[in-house]
Amino acid sequence: MESSANKLIEMPVIRGCIEKWNAGRAAHGPEFQGNPLDELYGEVLDALNYCEQAELEGIDMGGIWDDLLSIARQVQEIWGNTSTAVELTAKGHDAAQSLRAAEEETLA
Repeated sequence: MESSANKLIEMPVIRGCIEKWNAGRAAHGPEFQGNPLDELYGEVLDALNYCEQAELEGIDMGGIWDDLLSIARQVQEIWGNTSTAVELTAKGHDAAQSLRAAEEETLA
């Protein structure tokens, strides 16, 4: 049986984002629950752990560990500056919405 992650990894990244977003909305309702920066940080920590496990299993992860560590530090910096966090969250949301709309339009 193929897992949903296996199906997602074969999709274009934006399409995978749309699928994950829609699944989250179906499971948790139409409004985002929680703090997006807190959730992002937790996901990056998970990704670092997955990276480490992959390396232990002999999978060469290239520079992904360093990239994820950089992202974790950036999220911590944004978290420390609330006004920047609010501004970037709004900009990021607008950009993500635009990408999702463009992808949905191409898939229609």
